[in-house]
Amino acid sequence: MKLEASKITLEWEGTEYKLRRPKVKESMLFTKAVSKLSDDKIVEKIELAIEQLDKCGLPREVTEEMEMTHLTAIQNLLNGVDTAGK
Repeated sequence: MKLEASKITLEWEGTEYKLRRPKVKESMLFTKAVSKLSDDKIVEKIELAIEQLDKCGLPREVTEEMEMTHLTAIQNLLNGVDTAGK
């Protein structure tokens, strides 16, 4: 079996971005950091999500201009929760 890192192409307002899926270690660190935050720390949780997407290839300034539903959909797709966007 040959395994390779997969990329996802995302188009936002006419520009294409190539995003890689997060590595296991990155996902573990992200999950650990989010779980340490209380439920009322919404801004901090969003900040962690933006940082993760930036590491995967979606620039912070682009992510900050998106809707929250876009952010959630991209995270789900990158983490394999939603494969419909493949």
